[in-house]
Amino acid sequence: MLLFHRLRQLAFATSHGHDRQWTMASWAVPPCIEPFSFRGKLYLVCNLVCATQLLQIDPPPLEDDETGELGSRQPPLPRSIATCPGDVLSYPIYLVECDSEILVVGHADRSFAHKKLVYKLADLVLGRFIPVTSVGDHALFIDERAFYVSSKALPTVMADSIVYRKLESLEFAQYHLGSGTWSQAVDERGLKGYDPGPRSLIHHIITCLLRSVWNKGQFYSVKEQMKRGWLNWRVKKKFRHGA
Repeated sequence: MLLFHRLRQLAFATSHGHDRQWTMASWAVPPCIEPFSFRGKLYLVCNLVCATQLLQIDPPPLEDDETGELGSRQPPLPRSIATCPGDVLSYPIYLVECDSEILVVGHADRSFAHKKLVYKLADLVLGRFIPVTSVGDHALFIDERAFYVSSKALPTVMADSIVYRKLESLEFAQYHLGSGTWSQAVDERGLKGYDPGPRSLIHHIITCLLRSVWNKGQFYSVKEQMKRGWLNWRVKKKFRHGA
């Protein structure tokens, strides 16, 4: 399945049905932030008035219920699997895989500047709001994309932490889950674009979080971000809307 969340369209195809082209779903995808794919299913985070809803899209069934024959059928409509009240977890909320499990990351309140919270999606589905107190030796990187790395493989990253672009300053910082403290995520001069020298590995990882940056072969920097038209495509702009 391919989800074009800005166009609110879903395309699907199956190998069992010998599909030779993608088929568009007959229903519109609900407005959401970046979709999350995990083990053949798609997950959506939708903002409600006083809560956040988590939706799941299952793949299309392989067999026709009536004939039992293999073939492509429409995927089922998105179904709600959990709802997070605003006083439990504040929007924006992100989904990230860590050790083969989906974690839900958000803010403790609407100030966005203080405590960050992490829950297991499996717990939220059961209606249990029990924060995760540690992600072990891992660090979560979160923005347009989200993934985790091992601090053992990348010793310059603090274990049990979240690297995240703070909403009030739009600068990347590192939040330690155990102590609840913020620190600098990467060399300030490199991230702000003042040093033209070699980039650090963390700088590469942060750039990979931002699809609109890496798909143009750029490196993220605060300095470049302030330039008008920095991330505009140079050719075929009309075919690359939203990219």
